[in-house]
Order: sequence, then C-alpha cells, then structure tokens
Amino acid sequence: RTVRPFNLCASSKETHKLVDGMLGDLLDSFSAETIHVGGDEVSVLGECPRCRRRGIQPFDLYLEYYGRILETLGRSGRRGGIWGDMLLHQYGGLSPEERAEKMAPLRDNAIIYDWHYSSGGRESLDLFVSAGMDTIACSSTHLCYSASLWPGQYKRQLALFDDAVHAGASGGMTTAWTNQTGLHEEQLNYLHAAGAALLWSGSDGRKAVKGLSMPQVESAYSLHRYGLRSTALTDYLHAIGDFSGPVLGVLKPNHGVDVRKSLFHTVNVLDFWMYYCDRLAGPGLEKYRTGIGRARQLWERVRSEAEGTGDRYLDFHEGPLLMHEHLLARFEACDAMYRHYDAAARAQYEDKTAFGEHLARAAAAIVAHLEDFPKIETYLAKTTHELGLEKSSLYRLRATMKGIRDLSALMARFRKSERPLPAFQQLHNVFLEPFRTRWYGDREHEWAAEPPGFRRFSLNERGLWGAVPAAGEE
Repeated sequence: RTVRPFNLCASSKETHKLVDGMLGDLLDSFSAETIHVGGDEVSVLGECPRCRRRGIQPFDLYLEYYGRILETLGRSGRRGGIWGDMLLHQYGGLSPEERAEKMAPLRDNAIIYDWHYSSGGRESLDLFVSAGMDTIACSSTHLCYSASLWPGQYKRQLALFDDAVHAGASGGMTTAWTNQTGLHEEQLNYLHAAGAALLWSGSDGRKAVKGLSMPQVESAYSLHRYGLRSTALTDYLHAIGDFSGPVLGVLKPNHGVDVRKSLFHTVNVLDFWMYYCDRLAGPGLEKYRTGIGRARQLWERVRSEAEGTGDRYLDFHEGPLLMHEHLLARFEACDAMYRHYDAAARAQYEDKTAFGEHLARAAAAIVAHLEDFPKIETYLAKTTHELGLEKSSLYRLRATMKGIRDLSALMARFRKSERPLPAFQQLHNVFLEPFRTRWYGDREHEWAAEPPGFRRFSLNERGLWGAVPAAGEE
C-alpha cells in the first residue's frame, strides 16, 4: 500500500493479461524486428505477498517474467530489447562461464541495450558480449542533466562507440528521455545527428569512425537539417551550452541541472538569486550578461540566415537562450529587491519614512519582473502545443508569478507592522518555500491535466540539486 507504484507483480495473472494486451497492440502497430520492453531500474523484486508465497528467488522472478515476454515475441518472429542494468547488477560479479550460463535463456529472443550517459562502457559491453548476448551500446543526449544542449557530449558518444567496436558489440544507439522542465528532445536534435554520423561512418576495426571530425559533423548537420551553409547555429549551440563557455562557464560548478530547475521546476522566485548570488557578485554578473548577449547575437544571425527555410523546429533552439535571458532578469530584479529590503531593515527603527519608501521600492522591483514573463511563457506554451512538452512547467511558471504578487503584498504588510523585518533569506526559506516531493515519480502529467482547484504539480525533492561535473570538460 505504500511502495511507490513503479512495479508490476510478476506473479499476477492480471499483470500477464495486461502485458499480453500491450504486446499485442505493439505487434499489430509496428513491423520492427525488435520490440523494446524495458526492464531497467526495477526497485522491488519478490516483495509482495503473492510472490513471497511462491518461494522463488527475487531475480528468478525477473527472468521468469521477461522470459515469458520474450517467448511471446519469439512466437511472432520478433525479439525483445531489454536494458542491461539489472543483469549487470545481478551477474556482473560472476565468472564469464557462470554469466554465460545464467544469460543463456535470453540469447535467442533478446537484445541487450547497454546504456551509458557519461562516457565509455568497455567493461559492461565486454561482459554482455562474452556471455553471447546481442548487445547495443547506447549513448545519451544527456539532456536530463544539462541546462541546454551540450555539444561536448559528442566526445562521450565517440568514446562509447569506440569501446563498442573493441568489445564486438552489434551496434549503437543514441537514447533520450527528456520531456520536462523546458526541454524536449525534438527541439534539440544535434546529438542525435552526431550519434548517427558516428554510427554510420564505418569502423576501421579499432575505432568507431575513421576520418570524421566534429567540424565536419557540425557543417553537415547545419546544412542537411536546416539548410544553413555557415557555422552560425553550431557556434550558438557552443556559446549557450559549453560548460566552460561564455554563459555556463560563469555559473560553475552548479551550472547544470540547477540552472534549468531554478526556472522550470520551482515556484520560488528567489531560488536563482539564493543559489547564485555569490557567483554573480561583482564581475560575475557582467560576464554572465555579456555571455548571454553574445549568444543572442549568434542566434539572430541564425534567424537571418534561416529565413525562408521553413523548418518548424529550428525556432525551438532558442529555448535555452530565453531561459538565461529570463534568469538574468530574475537575478537583477531579486538583487534590486534585496538592496532595498536591506536598506529598509537598516532604517526600520531610525527613519520610518525611509523604511516605508525602501519597502515600496523593494515591492516595485520584484513586481516589475512580471514584465519579463511573457516571452518565456509563450515559449513554454508553444512547445507544449507543437511538441507535446509536459504542462507542469507552464503551471509552475504561472505559480511563480503569483509568488511575486504575494511578495509585494508581504512588503505592504511589513510597512504597517511593528514586527522586525525577518532576514531576507527567510522570504525564500519560509514564506515562498512549498512542500517538495520526487520530481518525476508521481504521474504528474495526469494531475496537471485536472481542472483548476484539483490540479497538482510536483517539485524537486529536498536536498542539494546535482550539477554536471565540469572537471576536464570543455
């Protein structure tokens, strides 16, 4: 009753009936030889009363469950694609002979997808290939962890596919699963193109590709995808997405997922200021502003050169730039509010007139930020309509606007109150801080579709937000 509902009961006849129906639909709808059936990150094995009564070892339940699915596919002349992480967890420590024996029941009807978000995967690829499994090396676009598309992920794709050649893997694939917090894979397709170029360029037996350079890939991508004959688009992508570039380089080390969540996965308008006030103090703010301005110049060049191409998805590349422009405006508004609030605190028991004036200016500074919302709100609405981006980010953005109005009302309240002004950070930590939960685990797309009054959206769980490591990256 209290386990998070990510798992089906492997012993349940109702489960089997449900899954058989889903497989039937897939087989009727697609002609592909391989049907992807998942199998990754199973968090509960054999813990329900029905499974415990059977007295079967937990991982044997996993093999039984997927063995049944693979047999169903095999009878239709298909194979099942399974992520390899659970097999690695269970069998990674065995000898090659033991591992080959354990995986034998899967060989005929399964393909193993061995996924690696960060870089190469020689060890796990070797484990699967040596066990006789048809194995695919799966790179990632890494968009789930980045604030914008990161062209440097190309090097990690290349390292993985080099390892796949050494291991004798059957092939490679570029994976992606992001449709949240202002990003959708359809809008940022550069790394899919890079992965395809690496996989289709031919191996020399030791390396994944021969004679292929990143500038070649970028030139071909710009031309064949968007009809652009210059490097304007890829120059823009590097400016807005490189970890050490003119925009993200200023925000180290918390320049990854933190930046995006500060806008698209919070309702607290002071979050970005709280996280980055130290880094953007002094020259940091001007560097950030200059970097964003440079990215804007490059994007306007893209627009000028792409005029008349008619590609409906090109405009969505502007999303990360709009995000940073909004976050810059947000920081400046919050910083202005802080300065007036701090001055009000100093004057509270010395000069009542100055106290009231500074609180009024603090309220005006944050309310003025509402003028910065239409652009980013329009972008989110368009991505939701055109690409199917989840709606919760749009609802959170609108809830943030309500928080701004609430802050303004609080300033008016303080002007009439004898209460000592609370520390500025308490406006963030107490007044604006909502309840938090797991940001991907509560089927929020269904809650977000409810009418007002019943609508709910989740926020990131408590604790530090993880950022992408920057050490040694470009």
